[in-house]
Amino acid sequence: MRVAAGSSPKPPRQKQSPLFGPIKPPNNEPLEWRKFAQEQARRGEVCPVCLGLKVTREDVSINHENFGKLFDCPACSQGRLSEYLRQNSGLTSWLSHVKRSDWRSADGREPQFEATMQLIAQGKGWLTLWGSFGVGKTWLLACAINEFIQKKQQGVYITAGALLDHLRDSYANDGYRYAFDQWSSCFALALDEADAFHKTGWAADKYRQLIERRYNMRSESVTIFACNVQPGGKGWPDDLGWLASRMSEFPIIEAGGGDVRPLMKGEEF
Repeated sequence: MRVAAGSSPKPPRQKQSPLFGPIKPPNNEPLEWRKFAQEQARRGEVCPVCLGLKVTREDVSINHENFGKLFDCPACSQGRLSEYLRQNSGLTSWLSHVKRSDWRSADGREPQFEATMQLIAQGKGWLTLWGSFGVGKTWLLACAINEFIQKKQQGVYITAGALLDHLRDSYANDGYRYAFDQWSSCFALALDEADAFHKTGWAADKYRQLIERRYNMRSESVTIFACNVQPGGKGWPDDLGWLASRMSEFPIIEAGGGDVRPLMKGEEF
């Protein structure tokens, strides 16, 4: 980059994560402290954004006017934690408001609903919902995330493909380690289309690393998967056999009962 004499290059605009703000970490506290604070955040004991500090710092260069300045936490200051978590949950506007009382019973729909409610009550572990398009898998994933946010626990929804796109983008800003840590350590992760993403060698490797980390955290976090085919069954990708094996240690529920799109539109069955 050529720079005129007496001037300095304009710093590149900090790339933003759709869920967690700047891709690079906003501060540089010791990893040991952060690990302990993140465990508290997963239990809902401290704010998952500032980790209980009540303040944050912007990730800017030393020449920036805000370098070194502290700002009120955008999440928990003035009692905005639930609002902040909802805005950064990855849910679209209508999905961010679904709740368990909106569910309408019908033949074949109860197993997936009951399994999701049981996981919410347990507050830990894995659950996999599989079935055809339109049977309400995404609706239940959103419902679970909303329930955890009401408890002031961080929950995020994303498709497997979009998650990998975000990790790939983080490399351009030297923020991969931070991005990976945010996705792998958040309290509740609802991963839709878990078996459908562009499987390059890089994507397959990073996907397995992230899922393995969440598997190792299964006793202190929640992971909910949704897919269109039965894990390990006909049509399941051969290169995701390891994922089907992990899923088999927890409930795998076939989502049936037909199309629930009338439910999503508030119509009667």
